[in-house]
Amino acid sequence: NCSGIHEEEQTCASLSPCSAWNTWQQWSQCSHSCDLGYRKRKRLCINLNAINLKCIEEGVNLIEEKNEEIEECKLPKCFVAKWGTWGNWSECTSRGRELRTRQCLEENDFSQCEGPEKEKRPCKFEKVDSKQKEMVITKKTTICVPRYSIPNGKEIVKTIPNGIKAFYSCNKYYRLKGSKSEMSCINGIGWEENDSPYCVPICGKPQHKSIRNSIKRARLLGGLPSVAHSWPWQVAIEVQTRKFGWKLYCGGSLLHDKWIVTAGHCLFDEDTRRRYKKTELQVFLGIHNISKRYEDPDLIFSVEYTAVHPKFNFDSLENDIGLIELKEKAKLS
Repeated sequence: NCSGIHEEEQTCASLSPCSAWNTWQQWSQCSHSCDLGYRKRKRLCINLNAINLKCIEEGVNLIEEKNEEIEECKLPKCFVAKWGTWGNWSECTSRGRELRTRQCLEENDFSQCEGPEKEKRPCKFEKVDSKQKEMVITKKTTICVPRYSIPNGKEIVKTIPNGIKAFYSCNKYYRLKGSKSEMSCINGIGWEENDSPYCVPICGKPQHKSIRNSIKRARLLGGLPSVAHSWPWQVAIEVQTRKFGWKLYCGGSLLHDKWIVTAGHCLFDEDTRRRYKKTELQVFLGIHNISKRYEDPDLIFSVEYTAVHPKFNFDSLENDIGLIELKEKAKLS
């Protein structure tokens, strides 16, 4: 018989450690503030490489089904809040419109008013009976007078039989928008009922018509990838919508450890022009790849307060500036 042991064991020091699940990340914010909503959380597989192709938890392969969890949020039932009375109509704007607003009463995280908070209409003038039905009286006079010049453009007034005619044009880098580039006024009858034209900036027209369906719209033409974290003041702003849940909406810049500057229109719903509540906004700081913005919950900040320039005009985008105060201070680096 052979003497001694027939088998030997030793530790393989060169092998990679086994793959395993990291701890769960924090739950995301709920997709809605009331009624039915969902939230999710993720975890990462550590030490995953060509040798360790699977994550192991208690001896069971879970990599395909357990890297993300989704659950319903326990939320109170939504109810519709009531609107206050409409305010008075504003003075006629340079675009020939009057505006008025109303305030949502008892609005909070669990209630919302349905419908717009702002209304507009063509400036109302006293109508008169006339064979020329498109004409209205704009001033209490029988003689036509020029209306007003248009911002970033000019008005040339010429005399015509029984009245005057205005020709509108825009300055360089602006184009004329409106139903007509010229308008007539007949003595004793008035100006045409059409809205006055106005000037808008000439901007580049994208090749892709749909914003939501084209990833390329998020890229700059001729741009280059930036070095990660080389623009530390750049932030991303998400808004919560009833139809799509949370979605990227705007960008901004970090002014202070608690303050963000952004465009004023970013604080409003683009369709209804309703101002977003602070609970419908969240800010991402210090991210490089927006597709991976949920990977680090510490970079997601809730909003404490928002402010819009008091003279912000949604139609002309004049004074288009807003501020966002974060609930917690950001760690400046």
